[in-house]
Amino acid sequence: TDDFVTLTNDLKEIEHLIGNFSETEENVNATIELIKSRTKTLEKISKQESRMSELRKSLDEKKKRITDFEKIISDIKNSSDYTAYQNTKSELSNFDSEEKQIRHRIDDEFTKISRPLGKFVHISSHDKEIKDLTAKLASSPYDVLDDVNLSGIKNILDSINTGIDSGSVSVKDVSKSKEGVDEIKNSLPSFINTKATFELKKKDLITKLEDFDLTALQNTEKDLKHEENDISDIESKLESFEDETLELTNSLPGIIRQIEMNLKDVTSISYIVSVEPR
Repeated sequence: TDDFVTLTNDLKEIEHLIGNFSETEENVNATIELIKSRTKTLEKISKQESRMSELRKSLDEKKKRITDFEKIISDIKNSSDYTAYQNTKSELSNFDSEEKQIRHRIDDEFTKISRPLGKFVHISSHDKEIKDLTAKLASSPYDVLDDVNLSGIKNILDSINTGIDSGSVSVKDVSKSKEGVDEIKNSLPSFINTKATFELKKKDLITKLEDFDLTALQNTEKDLKHEENDISDIESKLESFEDETLELTNSLPGIIRQIEMNLKDVTSISYIVSVEPR
């Protein structure tokens, strides 16, 4: 019986030793994994910092290129050629307002004969060419006033007066209506000359504007925009890398503390694990 009791106690001691060994082995394995985790974390931080260094270098280079491009653009825009281009462009822009004024003035003159002109449009005996010209003359006279149409417009106006006389073109005041038609007819050369002079000046300005070579400016502005977009992308990547690196760095003390705890569990001795400063 004494032998049985001794054996039982021995077995319990062995089980206890085995339990301690298993627990120790688990702690040792866990500690090894923590050390591996720290090593991998440090490697990743190193790679992140290397990449951030490359990005910062690229950022500095692009900022320098932007400064260079901005100087080129500034030099071009301060040149006498570009000043002449801007003046021509501004002058051409003013022509839009002048064209509206001329168009409005001529259209107003034709408004004086809008009633007989409108009646004449609907007389079906005219051929298609005359009817089309008459319709345009009634709706937008400025657009058809030129030397090519001068003869046709005169014929239309003469035909309107003939129609007024015959009664086929009805008006309230025959004398006043015919007088208005004659006044327009006599003013046609002046109207056409005004329009032609204006359009010639406008054409000359457009040609002058097209002669300016803006290729260098346009290409530089395009390059500048490209670099600015790149900088935005790089700064975004840098911010992401910095946040991730900070998170990894902040995780390192926790790994060290866990290693110290595991060592204490294995050896029943408190350890302070010192690491080389990064």
